[in-house]
Amino acid sequence: MVFTPITARLLYPDLVMAFDIAKPAEASYAVASISLLPVGLIGLIVVAILAATMSSMDTGLNTNVAILIKDIYPKISRRLRWQTKRESELLNYGRTLTWVMGFMIVLLALYFAQQDGSGIFEIMLQVGTLLSMPITIPLLLGMFIRHTPWWAALFSIGCALIFSSLAFFEIPLSYLGFSQAFSDSFEWNFQQQFFGVLGSGIFGFLVSILFSPNKNSAHRQMVDKFFTNMKTPINFEKEIGESNDLSQLTAIGRFGIAVAGFIALMLLIPNPLEGRIVILVLAAIIGVISVLMLKAGKQPVITTHNNASQTK
Repeated sequence: MVFTPITARLLYPDLVMAFDIAKPAEASYAVASISLLPVGLIGLIVVAILAATMSSMDTGLNTNVAILIKDIYPKISRRLRWQTKRESELLNYGRTLTWVMGFMIVLLALYFAQQDGSGIFEIMLQVGTLLSMPITIPLLLGMFIRHTPWWAALFSIGCALIFSSLAFFEIPLSYLGFSQAFSDSFEWNFQQQFFGVLGSGIFGFLVSILFSPNKNSAHRQMVDKFFTNMKTPINFEKEIGESNDLSQLTAIGRFGIAVAGFIALMLLIPNPLEGRIVILVLAAIIGVISVLMLKAGKQPVITTHNNASQTK
């Protein structure tokens, strides 16, 4: 995904800039598809882009709505002493909230598409640096370091957010004691923002180790239990039940064969010889992989008993 826009900007710079859109650099995928792909596969690229976008959006909406409904709402409900809701009612709340958040995302997309200046890729990097990176740092370090107090993650996120806010809102460095001349000439770039947020978040997390509670505290016992559960092998049959991996593999294989067949039908579309070879190779690759999936899905299920997993 990274090489496509880079290649298009290098090979077809005039064509990329010729697009009458607010962010011509974001037309790289369209330029590469129109210039390199045979007739028929351009529509397939459009479908793939829409499918990838819908998949990411669907995952993000489900994740965020689940956090709000299953984690945040019950705590607020207990704090305010609201009546406990049934699962069916929470499901309806989740559906409504999904519609609301999806509508807000569409409005934001339309807003950013009409703005001049920063493209959606640059905005994504800025938002990722501002929000995602501070949250990811304690999540990652917490998987390896257990000698921290309960507020370690909050302190780490706070330190990283302070730095990211300085860069995102372009707060003058003169407020932090730097000279006015240096503050006026300094400009934040993505590398400085990334490593600055990363360093400040790690620093905040490591500083909290100095205030680690003793081994007998409730927080430390909860953390030790988490690490014990994390390192304990999973007993699949006891905790989950019968596996359906092979049936899913078979279903995906059948769907892949159907896709390969539809792509092969594009050979009927008028194309030069090079274009027909590209379509044939693409259909053959998808078809071979799908056949291998079907073959693997017919393998008998081998049940293994791990003594370590049965001790959980």
